[in-house]
Amino acid sequence: MNSETKSEEIYFTLRLPLELNAKLIAEAEAERRSRQSHIIYLLEKNVGRENGKKEEAKK
Repeated sequence: MNSETKSEEIYFTLRLPLELNAKLIAEAEAERRSRQSHIIYLLEKNVGRENGKKEEAKK
């Protein structure tokens, strides 16, 4: 990882309920991803989704 890439990331601690953590691990394993990669995938897939729907409705 170069310094340019590193500056484009943030690090934070996330507390999860044990059940949710177990579900994320199971889903990640089924998709052959790490839990970290799976969480990023889910966020990228879903963040902004509501805003996108609202924008389409305004048109």
